[in-house]
Amino acid sequence: MVTSALPSEGKSLLSMTLASTLHRINKSVVILDADLRRSHTKSDLGLTNTDACLVDFLEENGHPTEKLIQSDQVFEVDVVAPMRRSDQASDLLTSPAFGKLVTFLRERNDIVIIDSPPVISLADTQIIANHSDWAIFVVRNQHTRDRLVVSALHQIMDTGVTVVGTVLSQVRASEMRSDELYGYYYE
Repeated sequence: MVTSALPSEGKSLLSMTLASTLHRINKSVVILDADLRRSHTKSDLGLTNTDACLVDFLEENGHPTEKLIQSDQVFEVDVVAPMRRSDQASDLLTSPAFGKLVTFLRERNDIVIIDSPPVISLADTQIIANHSDWAIFVVRNQHTRDRLVVSALHQIMDTGVTVVGTVLSQVRASEMRSDELYGYYYE
């Protein structure tokens, strides 16, 4: 599970980049975009197969099939995404169909990355955590307040999921001292 405290911290981009990197080392990876309220995956990846809609599948309490999986050629990843938004996200995520889908994807892939909504103000991420083995927490540089980060991390850890890492996103090299820089970075 990849999550953050607030929206727009870089969860989806990190999920796609991580999946693409794992694909390059011959891991079969699928991204499950479980942000049913504000997903941007459809527009970000240019997905067009409206028959492969996660929201429709969950509303119909369907049986998971390969037809739900779409392939992105830019990141070279497979994706299951909502092709429309839902105001009933928590209900859909607690449905048996969501659990069946996660099991279906795990049986067919080495790694399932669940791109989760933000933690603060929503129960969705705590629900999704029940289907996750680990979490990566994304924090937007100079944007997210410390107290929100701490609160969100406590909420995740209270579910029993191990936070295996934290990623500081949107860091500019120009904002750092030269002795803080290591490796590759973007100007």
